[in-house]
Amino acid sequence: MDPRAWTTLQMEATRLQQQGDVEKAAHLLIEAIELAPKEPKLYEQLIPLTLRMGSTQTAVDAAKELLRVRPGPASEWLAAVAALAHGDTGDAKRRATQLSKSDDASIRAQAKAMLAQLK
Repeated sequence: MDPRAWTTLQMEATRLQQQGDVEKAAHLLIEAIELAPKEPKLYEQLIPLTLRMGSTQTAVDAAKELLRVRPGPASEWLAAVAALAHGDTGDAKRRATQLSKSDDASIRAQAKAMLAQLK
């Protein structure tokens, strides 16, 4: 299969997502990940989409893969959000505590807001 096929799937998923068909969009993103498992943009798009759908375990799993593919504060933040949505407040709090010391002011502020919510 053409290695660029994942981009076609991602574009179609974006179109479907904009039209409100989140389930089909998520399915296409998962197919795209199978073709390009090291492409962080796919996980970054899939995580919030699956959270909207209530598929929190899928979001947690995608966040773990994103951290493997692209470690860093933005990926950690998505993992914290997924953990919180999944009900794993301990993991969310641990990640938010680390991120509250981030050099990225936006992530730092979001992490502190999450910690305030978890008190």
